[in-house]
Amino acid sequence: PIDANGWARIAEEQGSEAWARATNRFRLPESVPAAMREWYIQQQARMPGAFLAQLFRWTTTLDLTDRLAAMRVPTLILAGSDARQGTMAHAERAAELIPDCRLSVLDGMPFNVMSAAPERCVSETIGFIGEVVRRRAG
Repeated sequence: PIDANGWARIAEEQGSEAWARATNRFRLPESVPAAMREWYIQQQARMPGAFLAQLFRWTTTLDLTDRLAAMRVPTLILAGSDARQGTMAHAERAAELIPDCRLSVLDGMPFNVMSAAPERCVSETIGFIGEVVRRRAG
C-alpha cells in the first residue's frame, strides 16, 4: 500500500506538482511515452497541494466494506494488477461482497487503469453494459 501520510506531506510542503512527479509511477505504467507522462503530471499539478494533503489523510479513515453488500446496481470493478493505492486483495474482496459484480483485472496496470489503459477500460465497460442489458431484457 501507499504511504498516504508521506504523500500528504509532499503535497503540503512541496506542492501538487512535486507530489505528482514523486508518485507518478503508481498511476501510469513505465511504457507510457514521456510526453503523456508529463501531460498527466501537469494535469495533476492543477490541484492545490493543501487539498490533496487533506484528501489523502481523509481517505485513510474510510472503510465502507460493511456497506458493499447493500449495493443494488450491477457493478464493474476495473482493477490494475499492479495497483498500490487499492490492492488486488481490496478489489477481490469488494467483488465478493457486491451482489451483482464483475471484476476485470488489467494485468500489469497500476491503480489508475482509466488513464493507463483507456481503450481497454472503455471496451470492458461497454461489454459489461451490454451483458447487463441482455440479462434484463431476456
